Amino acid sequence: TNTLTPINSIPPGAHTISTALQDAAGNTGPASTGLDIVITPVAALDPSSDTGPLDDLITRDNTPSIQGFGTPGDTVTVTFPGGEVKSVQITNPAGSWQVTPPTPLPEGVNAISVVATSPSGAVTSSNTLNLTGASVAPSAPSITAIPENATGGAISASEVADGTILQVSIPSDAKAGDTLTLNIGGALVLYIVQASDIGAVANVPVSVATLASLSDGTVPVIATITDVAGNVSAPSPVSSLTLDR
Repeated sequence: TNTLTPINSIPPGAHTISTALQDAAGNTGPASTGLDIVITPVAALDPSSDTGPLDDLITRDNTPSIQGFGTPGDTVTVTFPGGEVKSVQITNPAGSWQVTPPTPLPEGVNAISVVATSPSGAVTSSNTLNLTGASVAPSAPSITAIPENATGGAISASEVADGTILQVSIPSDAKAGDTLTLNIGGALVLYIVQASDIGAVANVPVSVATLASLSDGTVPVIATITDVAGNVSAPSPVSSLTLDR
């Protein structure tokens, strides 16, 4: 008797596993009788409802699709934080199921209970999905200064040579890890908000390459903040950057 471990993790759902022996010359014998298994994961957020980084359980979709896998014939009962209950019988041969909440989920962490029972009433699996609802965008940032334009003059060739800095006021309802986007005449600069930036002024570097992509003259500069759930703030008031090389 030998124990074999899969090289890669087996995805959720129904699977048939069989084995075969191979000799040193590479000849493979007949496959064994298949073993039917069902991999039942913790209930998951459907990727189509995951509006931020995949599998972070944060979404701006307040009626997200919840999915999972189980044994065909079982009944899955999903209880939402407000006490609403949805039940679905697994009829898909692959064991997949899917539900959506009957009412929008509130902001913050939502503990969603998922219990699967067999036709005889025995509990076959029980999980809790802690899903964070985040449908409110951060407040708009504002561009407070472009130091090398501060006197009203243009950014010169010598100043362009080492890039420049834009000073942006980050609102107090932003969070570390949010993304600040500067649109400088169509050239985009991305900056990850740090904890020390919140409610303060962030010094956002603009690279030599970004400045080199712009023509001389004055271009508009607009800032927005995107949170981890994908909500985008209103744009900042328009500022301007002037280049003269």
